[in-house]
This record gives sequence, structure tokens and C-alpha cells, in this order.
Amino acid sequence: MAVKRSTAENLPRILQSIAAAGAAGAHFLLLPECALSGYHGEFDQADIESGLDAIAQALKALGAQVIFHAVNSGFEQSYLKWHTAHLETYARLFDVTIVTANAGGDEPNNCPTGTLDASGQWIAQLDRVGQGLLFATIEIAEA
Repeated sequence: MAVKRSTAENLPRILQSIAAAGAAGAHFLLLPECALSGYHGEFDQADIESGLDAIAQALKALGAQVIFHAVNSGFEQSYLKWHTAHLETYARLFDVTIVTANAGGDEPNNCPTGTLDASGQWIAQLDRVGQGLLFATIEIAEA
């Protein structure tokens, strides 16, 4: 998927990709980083949240059980509560497990790396400083 600069351009492409993956019986769909917002720092947070809701609803309609979330969020600590709350809320709201990975480094990053169950509880989490390996068992229902 070629990522464009606006949510308005990217969201329909993402939803088409989800529908095509479902029709093909795919078990996984991987989208590029910044697939929704595009690669720039000028986006409307309300547009992003609305787009994420539409994506999550489309995935739930297909029976998605796990969302893989990759982020390179930086180090500004004021965003930690925002990232954490959104991950926990989306897990509960859409009844999915979320596996999230952030870049490691010498400073604490502002989005945890770990696994949340469908109730929004962290079942495994790495320290936010440095690098590490994380192992977690994820329960997947039979299709």
C-alpha cells in the first residue's frame, strides 16, 4: 500500500485491504508504519481516532482476535499515559489481544512494549529502557 499524506486518502485503502484479506481467508494482514496518518507530523488527532475506530470495527467484523501494533513513539513522557490508555481501551472495546512493540534505547520510551489480553490487562511487558525479549502465551479461539 502506498501511504498518502491524509487519513481521508489512507483509510479507504486500509478498509479495502482488510476486506480483501478477509475475502481471501488471510490469517494476517500487515500494513505499513503510519498507514493511516501518513509520514508527517501534521495530522488531526480526531481524524486518526475516528479512523482507528473504523479499522478496529472492520477487523472485529471479520473475527480478528489479535492486533499487532508497532510504534516508534519517541521519548516524550507526557504521551505515556495516552499510549497506554489507548492500547488498554482498544483491547477491551474490540475484545482483542494486542501485541505492541516499540523501539528500545537508552532513555525510557513513551509507549510500552508488551501484550494485552482482551480485557485490557497487560499479560507481559518489557522495561521501557533498553532492549529485551518478551514471551507470552496468547489464547486463540478455533475458527
